[in-house]
Amino acid sequence: MRSIRIRDSIVMICVTASVCLPVLADNPSVSYIFPAGGQRGTTVNFRIGGHYLHNDCPFEMLGEGVTAVDRLTRAAETTWFEGPLIPLTESQQKEDYPVDHLGSVQISANASVGIRRWRVHTSQGVTASLPFIVGDFPEFVEQEIDGRPLPTLIDLPVTINGRIFPREDIDIWSFDALAGETYVCDVFADRMRSPLDSRLKIVGPSGQTLAENDDARGKDSRLGFTAEHAGRHEVHLWDADLGGLQHFVYRLTISRGPFTEAIYPLGGRRGETLALERIGPGVVTGDSEYPISLDAAERMLLSDSGNVWLETSDHDELREQEPNDSADVATSATLNAIWNGRIQVPGDVDVWQFTGSTNIPIEFDLYAARLGSPLDSVLSIFDAAGKLVAESDDLAAGQTDSRLNFNPPSDANYTAKITERFSKRGNASFGYRLHVHPAASHAPSFSVKLPADALNLARGAEAQLKIVVDRQHGFAGVIQVTVDGLPMSVVVSEATVAANQNEATLTFKATLDAVVGVTSITVRGRSDIDGVLVEKIAVVPAVVPEDLVVDHVRLAVTMPTPFKVVGVFETKYAPRGSTYVRHYRIERGGYDGPLRVQLAERQARHLQGVTGQTIEIAAGVNEFDFQVHLPPWMEIGRTSRTCLMAIGEITLADGSSHTVSYTSHEQNDQIIVLVDPSQLSLKLEHPSVRGHAGESMELPFEIRRGPELAGDVHVELISPLHLTGISSTPLDIPEGRDLGHLRIEFASELLRPLNMPFVVRATVMQNGRPYTAEAILEIIIDKVRVPQ
Repeated sequence: MRSIRIRDSIVMICVTASVCLPVLADNPSVSYIFPAGGQRGTTVNFRIGGHYLHNDCPFEMLGEGVTAVDRLTRAAETTWFEGPLIPLTESQQKEDYPVDHLGSVQISANASVGIRRWRVHTSQGVTASLPFIVGDFPEFVEQEIDGRPLPTLIDLPVTINGRIFPREDIDIWSFDALAGETYVCDVFADRMRSPLDSRLKIVGPSGQTLAENDDARGKDSRLGFTAEHAGRHEVHLWDADLGGLQHFVYRLTISRGPFTEAIYPLGGRRGETLALERIGPGVVTGDSEYPISLDAAERMLLSDSGNVWLETSDHDELREQEPNDSADVATSATLNAIWNGRIQVPGDVDVWQFTGSTNIPIEFDLYAARLGSPLDSVLSIFDAAGKLVAESDDLAAGQTDSRLNFNPPSDANYTAKITERFSKRGNASFGYRLHVHPAASHAPSFSVKLPADALNLARGAEAQLKIVVDRQHGFAGVIQVTVDGLPMSVVVSEATVAANQNEATLTFKATLDAVVGVTSITVRGRSDIDGVLVEKIAVVPAVVPEDLVVDHVRLAVTMPTPFKVVGVFETKYAPRGSTYVRHYRIERGGYDGPLRVQLAERQARHLQGVTGQTIEIAAGVNEFDFQVHLPPWMEIGRTSRTCLMAIGEITLADGSSHTVSYTSHEQNDQIIVLVDPSQLSLKLEHPSVRGHAGESMELPFEIRRGPELAGDVHVELISPLHLTGISSTPLDIPEGRDLGHLRIEFASELLRPLNMPFVVRATVMQNGRPYTAEAILEIIIDKVRVPQ
């Protein structure tokens, strides 16, 4: 597309108006990276599904041991399966249609196992970072096909990269098991922000279900089993809600042998040997010795585990003594120590007894979820009379660990009770570590947290970033918030977190002529604590132990879109299978260059199969018609709503070129159609046929046309993309004839089993536009060899 130079003064006029009105811009967004990880020492070619990334865009990956391309390029095709018909209510929800972009990353052979983070940016914004996983096992990437699920044979050990797509999809992975061997299947999806709520099922050689699991770690599934019989076993994986779309990605690791999925206790003291219990399929029961060196890191990843972390400390380590379900049998504990326990069965309660001194505050900080434990803790403090005096459930939104400060009102014995928030949950893996210290034993301090690591700021506009302070060890003072690394033409308001408050908002403002681009900025909190200047960098904290802590924000100064596409509200009837035309005008806002108009990549509703071809609008043209095709299988009486986007190329006075786009979800701008019955029908005499390898057959059919349709009807067989060996020569049925025969040829060998029906399509041109009808054809082939 030819770019157009637009004077900065014209853009300023548009942006000035947008300060009062919403800025007209499509900020980029991303839905997935696929595959979502790779093995150390390999190069991974991946696809990123994004919106408004256009033909290419800059890309970055954070973390050690990875070297990625610096730009993504738009894929020639984006994998898409329509899937089952979406019922009402669900089909009325917003739905995104991400476009695949290609990239690659080299993973060093000595890279540490765990999470890296990646993001993209355009002239209209930057995305928050998302996870990419570095693993240790050989990797397999699903070769996605449409239709009924077919088992894929894999070798162990392996990490499979797959996705549940379309809705109601089931992936089946098969392997040959040995009798008496233990196997573990571990799903990683929810922990990398995939919407998949996985469910696993193991099917044995005779077809019986051996094991099932829904949620093991968050919404991620994990199960282990010992094979009673040798032979082909299958792992079935699907979404528990029968959902599925392009972004329902997962990593499934299948391994053989003992597998540590949890430990107890969750940590120990440096310089000592820990009596460690490993929990998991095939693991030898009982404690084993685990030496912890004096210079051990604060957290260590167990090498033979599924992302199990062990915490270390320099404090006394105490263990609960069962039974300790009540104050009468409470485990005695001291302060300045770490109390280790677990909720071993549903309904279990752990009670610890300690001595408090008048007005000497004590800090309780319970670590469970932060160490990978499934425990959702509730921490309660009671006085000697059994009265509740303090309680904590979640320490923050989305963080299920507990934390509280308790100021004893008198010298006395108190009890701390730990429970699982949901009484029906609990087992040997529900461990915790409760850090207990007098507040005075630590210097007052604080930390600063960011809600995200990306911020978009349009030229001439404002954007806000909220920061949250975590006050520690009794600190209650004022905190000054500063920002380093701001680009020229961007200023930020002074921000202060008032005494005893936990939040502040930074307001960024860009000038009208600010340079469009992306910069890394650092947010800091500063405070004078007892005569010492304490400074903390604001971070996006790790949600799981293997995640990265991000200590900066990518600030994007963005280019607003001067033009927009405008329609006049209308709702009309149109037959399914027909082509519908809608008229629009363009409000150019000072931009006079060419535009490209297409279906929006983010829609107000599920499209129900509606398609539309991209059109080019010449420079200076202010009106156009856009055509959408309604599929012949749409439900009659349903309302279809389709949104458009317009794309242009702007060159500023400084010579920089920027691709910008505009999408409207406003009702006036939508293509709104009430679906009517079709005027064209196609009926097969035999909707299911049996063919023979190396032969051919005739398929009789009947065409019926409405009075408005004239001319020849083109009839053809549409084969699923992944199926070969079955073909047909299209034919035309002239006006005045209704019957015909479609000749179908069968090859002597098929590359894949037939796992879905074929489609017979009839097309007649109405005013130069296609009008279609379809019929489903189920084909069964006799005596055909399918290569393994």
